[in-house]
Amino acid sequence: MSDNDLRRLANEAETLELNDLIKIRELLDAAVSKQRDYNKMMIDRSGPPYYT
Repeated sequence: MSDNDLRRLANEAETLELNDLIKIRELLDAAVSKQRDYNKMMIDRSGPPYYT
């Protein structure tokens, strides 16, 4: 998400329903989890870098 999208969501947060907020939270948790997994994979990888 871009900074503009995050700012818009923050400004409109008062008008969002609980279900919308729960979905946003789930999406953000999934994104953080994917980034954490990617970072762990990059750190744990040994040997020369492979460019794909």
